[in-house]
Amino acid sequence: MVRESPLLLQLISAGFPSPENAEMTTETFNVHEMIVRNAAATFFMRVSGGSMQDMGIYEGDIVAVDRSVTPKNNDIVVAVLDGDFTLKKLKISRGTYQLVPANKQFPTITVRDGQELLIWGIVTHSIRKLRK
Repeated sequence: MVRESPLLLQLISAGFPSPENAEMTTETFNVHEMIVRNAAATFFMRVSGGSMQDMGIYEGDIVAVDRSVTPKNNDIVVAVLDGDFTLKKLKISRGTYQLVPANKQFPTITVRDGQELLIWGIVTHSIRKLRK
């Protein structure tokens, strides 16, 4: 089921409050259309662990993963390394692949000869509930 909600066209200042009170107008907004480009190849996964917190992806967040996107250097990816799923930044340099966390408490993983690496999909969005 696809639902549309009102989207207020009034901009919200995330810095200093704006004294302008522009007239608020609305149009409809569909979250699914914003997040999903290829429905057949997009999956949602819940994040476990804190290795990506310095990129704003926290434990409990839900990430949208598009399997139809070709991975490139510096993408946030869902990777399968030797059969285990992990969420990391992909670094590619001179034929070497690294899975880099965004938290200094976690090590960078350099893929070695004999290891099996599959880039399962590319993270396109992160969704977080702010209030319980």
